[in-house]
Amino acid sequence: MSGTVAPVKPIVCPFCLLHCDGMTIGQATAGSYLKCERFEDGVRRIRQPQLARIGHETVTLTQAIDAASQIHARTVAISPLSLNESRDLANYSANVSSLRWFTTAGDFDAVAASIDSQLGGIRSTIGDVKRHADVIVMAAAPSSETRQLRGWFDREEVTFIDACGEGIQWWMDLCSDRGRAFEVVETAKLAAFVVGPGITSDPADTLAVLDQLNRWSVNRTLSGKRTSMLRIENFGNIHTAWRTHVNSTIPPIPSGAIADFVMASILSDCDQRSQVQIGGFDPGQSVCEIFIPTAAVGWHLAGSSLRGDGSVAMPLQAVDSTELMPLIDVLKSCLVSLAR
Repeated sequence: MSGTVAPVKPIVCPFCLLHCDGMTIGQATAGSYLKCERFEDGVRRIRQPQLARIGHETVTLTQAIDAASQIHARTVAISPLSLNESRDLANYSANVSSLRWFTTAGDFDAVAASIDSQLGGIRSTIGDVKRHADVIVMAAAPSSETRQLRGWFDREEVTFIDACGEGIQWWMDLCSDRGRAFEVVETAKLAAFVVGPGITSDPADTLAVLDQLNRWSVNRTLSGKRTSMLRIENFGNIHTAWRTHVNSTIPPIPSGAIADFVMASILSDCDQRSQVQIGGFDPGQSVCEIFIPTAAVGWHLAGSSLRGDGSVAMPLQAVDSTELMPLIDVLKSCLVSLAR
């Protein structure tokens, strides 16, 4: 049983990794923020009863956990989680050596993380771009996050270039100092590239484009022409927890693989196929056979989460009460026989 508690003050949004602060339930606009459909939709969904499911049938939590505990688990895939949940899983992973751990990172996230680890690069924070960039290249598919970012960055002195879905030749021309886009970028005091899924018309070109853009940006900055990239890191909490508590990295799950367990949260919808999904919103039987809801950090539980640009850990508040268990406790109940 849960009862919504009206927040005394605005909250930090727990429904995406921008973590806008100053959001008020029932009024999804605050301060300089735009009206956010993602926040409104998240509030609507989390207020609905969160029910356990096996197949098409609604079941009790105990029945769902019992069914999940019968699965011979080998793989656990993790979708974006809060920092608290990520730390809990990282620490737990040290006690279950029989499990293989992955993220649910898609092609873009995996490629971008690989380039970051190999080449480094000139990365901007949201605050840097908002205060200093006068040319901003939007190179990501439209989403609630990119619309919100564009609203934050929209100042009279800013020139926007919409590059989402441009072909590889457009990017190669830019990074070879050719074309109309380069002429505009060349005039900038700070040119910022907001990159994300959809940066190219052909996803197969993502690696080549990001690699070339990264090298070009570094070379320009070293020559005194400030150029940077802003990317919302969906798995920053998880990678931070694994590096800090396990001293290792966690790879993306192979494309097309079906995980035994998926750990999810209200930060994002999860479409990774699995036998069991713990946490987040129920994606339906086409994605997972068993769904087990959990108490959500940022709604039922207090916690923290790194903003997607990695600039700051945002405090997430408890807004509502629930009898649901935290994510880590549900996983331990399902895998009790594996802990050594």
